[in-house]
Amino acid sequence: MTSVKKKPTILILLPCWGRPEILEQTVKQMLQLQKCNSDQVNINPLYIISPEDVHFDELCKITSGYLKVYYKNNPLGEKHNAGINWAMKNLQFSYMMNMGSDSLIHPYLIDFYLPYMLNKELFFGLNSIYFHDKEHTIYFQYIDKLKVIGAGRMIHRDILTIFRQRGRNLYDNYRNSCMDGCSSNRIHEITGHKERVIDTGEFPFICELKSDINISTMKKVLTFPNIKHVDSKIISEAFKTISII
Repeated sequence: MTSVKKKPTILILLPCWGRPEILEQTVKQMLQLQKCNSDQVNINPLYIISPEDVHFDELCKITSGYLKVYYKNNPLGEKHNAGINWAMKNLQFSYMMNMGSDSLIHPYLIDFYLPYMLNKELFFGLNSIYFHDKEHTIYFQYIDKLKVIGAGRMIHRDILTIFRQRGRNLYDNYRNSCMDGCSSNRIHEITGHKERVIDTGEFPFICELKSDINISTMKKVLTFPNIKHVDSKIISEAFKTISII
């Protein structure tokens, strides 16, 4: 068991927009993640909710009891930066994990990440992910195994501190897409640090639930190179508490 003094704290950044039925599943899985890993790490979700969202009241209710930042949805880069800047001013944490409000994290991921956190690896993540909707379950891994998936990547607070000291944001304020690739390049350029890429095979550590209003829809995912169609039971068995599947 990790001692209380040495337990890393993970801030999980979760920008939200619409899809309350999916966010409800994400929050449910987040609670399981916190319960399963309380001896090893502190996990603090931070939801960023936009007042102009037609589902605003419902999203606030679903995330009741959790920390929230309220900020406009467009552009998304600015929304992400608002959450990070608020957290840097108001919260103590060791790592920030990138995660969408439509993504599920398996509790085993924290066990897998723990040695990297205790070693204070500055920037690391997985090179594979699952995508799921009611018609498809897709396993995707970058052909270039030196690239990190945006979901689940871990950025040490020291990196974010360098950005603040230089008056820079992690994300391009004006971007609504390709934000993770852009922010990775910024980390390389501004801090000199490159990501540690972890190949986890095909275990479903992270699954993104797709809907029609995703920026990157399942239709787009189906055009990705190096995808594999798999049985949806892989996801339903890994995330047993999720009723949307």
